[in-house]
Amino acid sequence: MLHGVFGLMLVMAWYYFKERLYADSAYYIFHSIDSGSFVTANQRIVLAISEIISLAFYYLGANLHTILVTWSVSHVLFYYLLFIIVYHFHKNEAAGIAIVLLQVIGQVWLYYSPMLEICYGAALLVVFNVLLEEKKFTVQRWFWLIFLEILVLTSHPENFVLFFFVMMNDIIRNGFKKKVHITFFALLIACIIFKSMFISEYEGGKLGFMLDPKQNHLYENLWNKNYMIDVFRIFMEHYQILFLFLILVTATMVLRRRWKMMFLLYFCTAGLIVLINATNPAREYSRYNESLYYPLVGLLTLVFVNEFYKLLPYKARMAAFAGVLCIALVHLNEIKKNGDYLKLRTFQIESIIQSTRELGLKKSMVEMENAEKNRWFLNWSYPIETLLLSSLSGPAQTVSVMSDEDYDYRDTTIELTPQRFMLRRWEIREDGDLLPFFNLKTGEYVSLNNADSGITEAQLKGKISLTMHAEKSLEAYSRIFLPVEISNNSGKKIPSLPITQNFFRVEVNNGDQTSSIDIPIDIDIDDHYTEVVSCPLNGINKPGKVTVRMMVAGAEVAATEGTIN
Repeated sequence: MLHGVFGLMLVMAWYYFKERLYADSAYYIFHSIDSGSFVTANQRIVLAISEIISLAFYYLGANLHTILVTWSVSHVLFYYLLFIIVYHFHKNEAAGIAIVLLQVIGQVWLYYSPMLEICYGAALLVVFNVLLEEKKFTVQRWFWLIFLEILVLTSHPENFVLFFFVMMNDIIRNGFKKKVHITFFALLIACIIFKSMFISEYEGGKLGFMLDPKQNHLYENLWNKNYMIDVFRIFMEHYQILFLFLILVTATMVLRRRWKMMFLLYFCTAGLIVLINATNPAREYSRYNESLYYPLVGLLTLVFVNEFYKLLPYKARMAAFAGVLCIALVHLNEIKKNGDYLKLRTFQIESIIQSTRELGLKKSMVEMENAEKNRWFLNWSYPIETLLLSSLSGPAQTVSVMSDEDYDYRDTTIELTPQRFMLRRWEIREDGDLLPFFNLKTGEYVSLNNADSGITEAQLKGKISLTMHAEKSLEAYSRIFLPVEISNNSGKKIPSLPITQNFFRVEVNNGDQTSSIDIPIDIDIDDHYTEVVSCPLNGINKPGKVTVRMMVAGAEVAATEGTIN
C-alpha cells in the first residue's frame, strides 16, 4: 500500500511537472543545466542531491521536456529511496510512515516548489534517527551518521531545532553516551562556527536583522493577542492533523509518565513558533510561511510515529495504519486541487507566451495589475518560468516574458540593452549566453499592454464574441475560475488599459445569491485570446449561472453566459 502511495506521487509529479517549476524550483533547474553542474546556495549542500538525475539526463543528451519531467519526478524518487532504506533495509515501519507523511502534510504549496532543502533535511533526519536508535556504531555506521548530520545541519537553520530534539530524545531514552553524544554535539557546534565564518549575504542579512533590537520589533508579535490568534487560526485551518498528533502523543506521554519527553516536545514546538514569528511576519498562510512552519511538521510527525504509532498493539496499529493511509490520500487530494488551480495559471502563462509569438516578439512585458489581480501571484520566478515553458516547444519558440514590477525593481547596475534579457530581477544576461535549449534574439522588451485606449465601444460592438469554457471551470480558494475565449473581428486591438475602463465583469448567480467582480484584461487582444477569469463565491455553494461581460471604455461590447455544475 505504501509503495502504491509512492506510485501515485510519481504519477502526480509527472502530470504536474510544469506546475512544479514554481519559485525556487525554476531557479535551480535552470541554473543546474545552464552551468552543467550542481547549484547550491548558502552552503545548503543537500540541494545537490535533487539535481543528480536531471544532470545525468542532461549529459546523456536528453531534450528539455525530458529533463524537466525528470526534475519533477526525481524529488519523489529521493524520498522513495529513503523510504526503501528505512522500511526494507532497516525494517522500521514507523520511520517509513514518517517519510510518507513528510511529503504530504504541510505541502499544499511546497509540493509545487519541491526544491526546498528544509524538507530534505527533515526526511534525512528520520534516517539519522533510525541509525541512532539501532546503536550499531561500526566505522561504516559512524560515517553515515556524521554524513547525515552534516546534511541536516547545513540544510536550513530551523532544522538545528529538529536535530537538537532527536539528540535529547536519545539521551532521555537511552542515557548519556559520552562518545556518541559529545561527538554529535561537537559536530553541531562545528557546523554553527562554520556557518558563522562563511555566512552568505542573504543569511547574514536575516541574522543581523533578527539580532538587532533597533530594527527587529517582530518579537513584539509574540504577545500581540490578535497576531497570535491569526497564527493559531493558520494551524486550525491548515494543520489540523498536527493538532491530532500533538493530542495523541501528549496523552500517551501522560499515561506513561514521560514528563521529560513531554517537556522536550513542548519546548521545541514553542521554540520553533517563537523563532519563526520573531524573525518573520507569519500570521498569514502563504507558500513562504508554509516553508517556515514545515519543521513543525517534521517534529510532530517524528514524535507521532515514535511515541504513539510504534507503541500500539498489533490490531490497534493496523487501524492506525489505515488512518495514516487516509491522511496521506486526503492530503494528496488537497495537493491535487492546488495543482488543478496552478494548471490554469500555467495555461494563462502559455496564452501570454503564444500571444508574444504571434506578435513576432522574443521579449515582452505584462502589467502586474492586469495579469495578477484577483487570480494569480506573479512571483519573482515568472521570467524563468516563461523561458522554460516556452522552450518546451523548441529553441525557436523561446520567449522571455516579465512583469512591469520585475522591470521596475530590476538590478540597475547592469543596463538592460536590446542584447540582454532578464532571467529574474537580479540577474540580467546576454542573449547569446544561453544553452541550445533556448534561443533569444536582439530586441527591446515590448509591453503587451500598450494599445490605444481611445477606442470606443461603437468601434467594437458586434465584432467581439466570447465563448465560455464552463467544462474547464474550477473552484479554488473560495472563487470560481473559468477560461473565456475572445474572438476579435474588429481589426483593432482591444485595449487592456486603463483597467477602470476596460475589463471583464464576471457575475455568479444561483437564483438566491449573486456575486460579481471586475477582472482586468490580461493583455491587449489582437485577433484571438483566451483568458481565465474568476469571481469570489461569497458563500454561494452551487454557482449555477455565470455571466461574463467584456467592457471597453466603460460600455459592454460582448457577453456570454453558461451554467457551472
